[in-house]
Amino acid sequence: MRVPGPPIKPGQGGPPPITSGGQLPQIDMSVDFLFKQIQVDKTEVELSAGGTAEVSIANSAPGDMDLAIFNAPDGVSAKLAKSALKSKETTVLTIKTGKDSHPGTVQIQVVQTGQLIPIQIKFK
Repeated sequence: MRVPGPPIKPGQGGPPPITSGGQLPQIDMSVDFLFKQIQVDKTEVELSAGGTAEVSIANSAPGDMDLAIFNAPDGVSAKLAKSALKSKETTVLTIKTGKDSHPGTVQIQVVQTGQLIPIQIKFK
């Protein structure tokens, strides 16, 4: 089968060859860099019994990140508005306390890295 147009000679068409100066950029894969890809706007909230607080969570990673609530103190409800974040997206963690809630820590897990992000809960 003949393709319309002028004949292609060897070395023509397709992507240009990679030269020594055309290497892919180095990407920082250190733990410190990876653990800074998900950011929270606060790491501590102070609530009264029956109170509610919100924590904003942002994904600055170049790809998707999945979040999960790993742990919450007794009597504390923690819910993510969205658990799958695309690059540059944000979500909100809503923390609610009941009358029998205990202070402690809600931990958000970043599934891809295993990182645990602690949010300390204190009572007024």
